[in-house]
Order: sequence, then C-alpha cells, then structure tokens
Amino acid sequence: MDIGELLDAAKRKKRTLGTVAKEMGLPNQTRLSEWRSGRFKPTATQIAQLAEIAELPIFKTVAEVEASLEVGDAAQVWQRALKTLNGALKIQE
Repeated sequence: MDIGELLDAAKRKKRTLGTVAKEMGLPNQTRLSEWRSGRFKPTATQIAQLAEIAELPIFKTVAEVEASLEVGDAAQVWQRALKTLNGALKIQE
C-alpha cells in the first residue's frame, strides 16, 4: 500500500479529504495533497492516524506505506519489519 491508496481508503470512510484532514487536526486538505504528490512525507504517526481512520491494521499499514515512501536502506528496514510482522501474524492464525 502506498500513501495514495491509504488516502483513498481514509476518504472512502469519511467521504471527503477535508473531513479526513479535520479529523487529523490539519487545517485543510492541502497537506494531504502534498503527501500524495510526494512534495512532503507524512510522519509514521500521521500514517497511523490515517490507518485508524481507514479502519486498517495500524502496524502493517505503517510498515507498508513507509516502505513505499523510503529509498535504499531505510526502505529495506521497513520491508524487513513488514516481513517480520507478516510472519508473526501467520503464527497467530
């Protein structure tokens, strides 16, 4: 999942990005558009907030989105975290 897909999922739950922004404590949806365009990057906390709004699993969503936003070693760290999380989830099933 990338940030655009996460924003779309949150929008489906709240009907507008303006409502999503308001729920996140942002003054308007401009910052959300900047995240989608790649101009700015959301924090892990902001990604977690979006996951909550979209009613998605928080840790998995944060790892997926961070892996898609980062490059090089940083992206690999998130990919390893996601692999570990997915392995732990399979053990619980």
